[in-house]
This record gives sequence, C-alpha cells and structure tokens, in this order.
Amino acid sequence: MIQALRRNPLNRALRIDKITLAALEATLHLYRRADQALSEIPTLRMLSLALPDLLRRARRWVRLLRRAIGSKIQIELTLTQSQVGGGALPLSTPDSYALVLTPQTGTINELEKHLRFREIPIIGRIEKERLLLDLRTLQEADRPTLLQALTEWISLP
Repeated sequence: MIQALRRNPLNRALRIDKITLAALEATLHLYRRADQALSEIPTLRMLSLALPDLLRRARRWVRLLRRAIGSKIQIELTLTQSQVGGGALPLSTPDSYALVLTPQTGTINELEKHLRFREIPIIGRIEKERLLLDLRTLQEADRPTLLQALTEWISLP
C-alpha cells in the first residue's frame, strides 16, 4: 500500500516544501509556550479576548467611526457570536460584539460588496438587513483601512 501511495502522482503534488515545514515548526514552537502563542498567533489572540475587553474596544470604535463618518452610515453595536470556522474548532461560536453598519443611501449588499472588493478586503456578514463586522477580527491597525473605505462609500454619487 505504501509503495502504491509513493508512486501516485498526487504524492509529489501534495508534498510540503521546506518553507511550509519551517513555518509549521516555528508555529509548533510557539504552541509549546502558551503565553507566547497567545501574544504572537493572531487567531489565538483574537479567540482569547475577554468579552469586557471587546466591549471597551467596540465602544471606542463606534465613537471614532461616528465622529469620522457622521450620520451617513448608522453605526451601532450588537452582541453576536463569532464563527471560528473549521479545523480544530468547527462548532465553536464564542460571544463577541459587532459593529452594525446601516447605510443611509445605497443598499446593505452594495456596502458589503464595496468593502469586500477593496485591495485590502473588509469582510463582514449580513444578518437581518444589517452588515456586521465582528470586533474579534478587527484590530486597531485596521482602523485607517475601514475609515478610508467608509469615507469613500459616503462620497460615492
């Protein structure tokens, strides 16, 4: 059976290279020290954020965005659940907060498309005719990108 697998053309196509192996090794070294993994692996950092910390961050985002955008896009907060995805946690849905964006002109779908098809995509989800941006996935460094995208949206004809 092993010989048959070795001869299969997919064996060569699916074999990992040295760079992938080095990246995997570095990641596994981080996992050996939990404190280091939480600070250096972005996904773990996002998943480990406490709800009160997310609420503080969310309120700060709302305040700054409302100041910059005004009333052309309604910005609110809502309690939501993050979707972790596949891998080891396919059913995990930790509580989170989301920015709720409702444009005063245009549609939710148009705003979502405007954000998604940028050079640096901004990915949200539409629920009940509202666009949600999960604060677990928005980092402080993302604020200028989001501000620019929303500013461009409100200046569209």
